[in-house]
Amino acid sequence: MINYFSQDIEDEKKRIHLEKYLIHTIDITLTNFHQKSINEFVILRVGNQLLNELVFNPSQPSNHLGLINLKSCLGSTQVVALFLKITFLSPKLKYSLRQRLAHLFNYYESTSIKESRWLIQLLENCLLGFAIAQEKAIVI
Repeated sequence: MINYFSQDIEDEKKRIHLEKYLIHTIDITLTNFHQKSINEFVILRVGNQLLNELVFNPSQPSNHLGLINLKSCLGSTQVVALFLKITFLSPKLKYSLRQRLAHLFNYYESTSIKESRWLIQLLENCLLGFAIAQEKAIVI
């Protein structure tokens, strides 16, 4: 699963950074599921936990610093590619991602543009990425 998320990152240092981050997050999530086969519930659980760690956890509003660090390390385009890959695991995760991005937007709504420029860039890339993914889905 880790390979699926990191295979497109050409810079080895960035790929290793992402893989370590994902291994830690997925290991914590899957501790209770080692003996069970992968089903939709496990996929949703892992996907939601990744989104909690990567984007925004509404129960811990200040826990979005991981996203800032990930964006500074990988760049907006690679982060959005990661988001898309997570949502490709299950269509239900797309709604979860939208909700988390909306919470993050609300959190930064009252800040200055200078403080939230990183979020604006990320949201712009999300719009482009999801539009392209949607167009490809319609064509296929």
